[in-house]
Amino acid sequence: MKKLITITLLLLSLSINAQVIKYPGIIFGMESYGLLFFPTEYGKEKGLPEIRSYGFIPELDIRTIKSLYLGASYEYSFGRINDEPLPSLKSLGLHVKHFINPFKNLIFVNRFIFSSEFSYRRGNYYFDNYEKYGVGILNNYRSEFLNFKLGIHFNIIYKLYFNIGYQLKYNTFKDNYKYGYSLGIEYHFGEKREKKLNNSIRYLFTLENKNKENLKPNKSKKKRNFLKFAERFEFNTSFVYIPQKSYTTELIYHEYTLHNELSINLNRSIYLGFQHLYIFTRGSIINPNNPKDNFNIFGVKLLFDIIPAYEDKLYVDTSYNLGNYCTCGDYDPSKKEGLNYFGLGFGYDYPVFKRLALRFAFTNYVILNDIEDKYNFTQYTLGLNVNMGKPYKRNKIKLHDLL
Repeated sequence: MKKLITITLLLLSLSINAQVIKYPGIIFGMESYGLLFFPTEYGKEKGLPEIRSYGFIPELDIRTIKSLYLGASYEYSFGRINDEPLPSLKSLGLHVKHFINPFKNLIFVNRFIFSSEFSYRRGNYYFDNYEKYGVGILNNYRSEFLNFKLGIHFNIIYKLYFNIGYQLKYNTFKDNYKYGYSLGIEYHFGEKREKKLNNSIRYLFTLENKNKENLKPNKSKKKRNFLKFAERFEFNTSFVYIPQKSYTTELIYHEYTLHNELSINLNRSIYLGFQHLYIFTRGSIINPNNPKDNFNIFGVKLLFDIIPAYEDKLYVDTSYNLGNYCTCGDYDPSKKEGLNYFGLGFGYDYPVFKRLALRFAFTNYVILNDIEDKYNFTQYTLGLNVNMGKPYKRNKIKLHDLL
């Protein structure tokens, strides 16, 4: 009988959670959409096409204040109609998201939390019913979108959620809008909920003669070994190649970027850095003469380490930059002196040796000058981070620390 009660309580504990007592520090999610259409033989005779279309939007949210989050996302789609490939829809976005948990202690219903989200996106497509497939394709990311979405998030198990939303997408490029549903799945790193059955389960698994004081969790915490001012001086370098193929010809635009950066920590979380981007280009999507050019961007940046207690560095950064790399117009980037840029990025450093870490990051740059047909551009970083200060000796982050 006791075993039966134990099993029953364990099953109930998976489905009865109380209100969220600590919102997650990081949320990683994936939205998806698609269309699969396979006509019958009769439909094929009438000319109906076979359609396979898939789209994915991975996104990362970071908590700022209470239940308010800042995040970024990237959209990519692909597919085919019969044997013809569909054009890929791509976009980059920044968003603000707010969560509420109104049902609190109501059994089962408290597994639902609700969100509202506002986002700004730039993509390579625009809505137009007169274009083929209902969208027009650009050679750059200069089509702007303003999105507003209301979402419902259902806690499936542990910290894994299924979400469904209803959104309005306004496209400024052609001054029109679309609306519809969105589906996705997400994981809430660091979320805590109040368990209603913890005491009962703990009692059943504890001997009656065990001292009750031993049941209390040990609240003592290991002393954190945080960095102090100027203990970490780092040099980061990366080299990235990005090709871009024309949608109408066989021409290809090749872009090579060498990114170097020096930074020093001001306290345990904040770093001050100086960076230089050398961009070399070859080829064109419109000019068959294979032109070559080079560009320079110099900047100062502030970096904030989200997990300062560990040698791993999960960070966000902002930067102000000067350069001559102009992403403006419909075609290849051009050279224009005196440009100012604002940069916002995310990244992760993984230590592999005492003074060496791998860096994975991306930064989105916005041209601040008043230039016609300008658009954002994103710089990816896959490189090495050399530590010339205090060597890596602290703990590396473990999976259970985030879970």
